[in-house]
Amino acid sequence: QQSFFKHNETIYEDWAISYYNKPMAGVSGDFLDIYSTDNELNGIGIFDVSGHGIASGLVTMLVKNIIFQEFYNGRNDKLKSIIDRINIRYINEKGNIENYLTGILSRMDGNKIEFINAGHSMPIFYNAKDDSAHYVEDDNTAFGAIGLPDIPTNFVSYMVEMNRGDELIFFTDGATEATNADGEDFGKDRLLKSIFRNADRPLTTQVNCIVSDILTFIGSEPQKDDITIIILKKK
Repeated sequence: QQSFFKHNETIYEDWAISYYNKPMAGVSGDFLDIYSTDNELNGIGIFDVSGHGIASGLVTMLVKNIIFQEFYNGRNDKLKSIIDRINIRYINEKGNIENYLTGILSRMDGNKIEFINAGHSMPIFYNAKDDSAHYVEDDNTAFGAIGLPDIPTNFVSYMVEMNRGDELIFFTDGATEATNADGEDFGKDRLLKSIFRNADRPLTTQVNCIVSDILTFIGSEPQKDDITIIILKKK
């Protein structure tokens, strides 16, 4: 799985990326993907397959390939059409596998990022000029996940304009739902504060500090879910 999920570490012309991915066990139900052409970044995907262990790990390998193909085959299509096709293909190809997935698929358009949220946590936007951070507002009309047959979906498109120094942070619920010995979640507020507190650091250091805050919070408690964090920064 590690070999299959190897990511392109090219230095992109207009964007910088740093990420962290740690499975709960030997295989991961989380996965991320980076779509690029030479040194041009085209898009980012972050997904979380239901369940844990071997079954969800195998599903990641099936669905990653579907998403990759549909993203590049649909370069001239609406992003919503791409995610709808991914949903239909996954339902058709997975057979009797029960695992579904949530996630975000994003695509660059100049200094703007369009993304579709399929039942996932909304990303955090850091505004460098205002030195402020907040969750991207959810319009609350979106619903559904990928891979649930006979259940309707409404995948909504969001657009975020990025200026120099701005960041968009994507994460899976393993980050916010990490629990300490008292059963308390790390939560979205602590994640937001950690991201804001570390936003002036180099990108890799930011990711490491955020993860350190999560691990310090949970202490000796075992990790109960896969954790994935991606920070995208506009140069």
